[in-house]
Amino acid sequence: MKQFITAIFLLIAFNQVASSQINKGRFALEFTNIDIQSQFFVYVPEDYDENKEYDLIYAWHATSMPGSNMRDFLMSVQGDLNNKIIVAPDANNLNGKSADHYNNLIAQPLNYILGTYNINSNSIVIAGLSWGGGLAFQVGLSNSGLFKGIVGLMPAIGELPQSLWDNITSIKMATILGDQDVNFTLVDALMKEIETKGGAILYTVKPGVTHIDQEYLNSQEFVNDYNESYNYVLDNAASAQEFTIDENISLFPNPAQDKIYLESDNIHSLGNALLYDENANLIMLASSKTLKQGLDVSNLQAGVYFIKIGNKAQKFVIVK
Repeated sequence: MKQFITAIFLLIAFNQVASSQINKGRFALEFTNIDIQSQFFVYVPEDYDENKEYDLIYAWHATSMPGSNMRDFLMSVQGDLNNKIIVAPDANNLNGKSADHYNNLIAQPLNYILGTYNINSNSIVIAGLSWGGGLAFQVGLSNSGLFKGIVGLMPAIGELPQSLWDNITSIKMATILGDQDVNFTLVDALMKEIETKGGAILYTVKPGVTHIDQEYLNSQEFVNDYNESYNYVLDNAASAQEFTIDENISLFPNPAQDKIYLESDNIHSLGNALLYDENANLIMLASSKTLKQGLDVSNLQAGVYFIKIGNKAQKFVIVK
């Protein structure tokens, strides 16, 4: 990927977007980007209240996918839009353009949103699909002081510039990737390297899913996976009462002391598991390989815990 990323927080002094009113609902705005007109697409709740703080999702589209489609795509999968604003720049007319064009398009939508709406600075997430997923990682890691987390959906990225490795422990990341994705080998290696080097990452591999797999992207399974990724990077703790207990999840021994195991006909189809304490605080992430071999819980205090896979959970007890 072309290296054009500039730290966004240094760019919050661009020319004002050609709109001063408080827009709501779905809308698009244009601005002069050197010698062309650039555009970005926005969603703001119709009942926007300037006295409330709103979460922000800054989203990047796949190659040739309109920014409007990326905005609407995230609107359809996001669990709750009452307190969220979405902005999706459109880079489809920037082929062959300069790094300055890209940097302008990266910064200008944020200038508008942060200067117009009341945004919760602790809830700004950058997300992207395919090419946009790779860009989300680069922009997010370049500006880890601004973004709370990165969500890469089938990201087309195989490496990171050396300068970005210094930031992998300062921002939470999540990636959803099909094991039949054309980019699987490169992306899988990068995600594992990030994890090995200490990055906080929720890496979900989907068996049988291809790159931009429409059947998967239009399924409830994807909605569950996306919202789990989004909540992970924001550290959003669910209420324990919200967990849907699934007795078909076979967890043993229960009570446990040292290790717990999950039994399944296809352990790899389970994906990642999230471990919560009785107050629904996320305390551990386990891969499918770890689940098969046994999850070490010997360092946890005695008490009640939940292990969550997708939108299902099981309760267990640790005794000492």
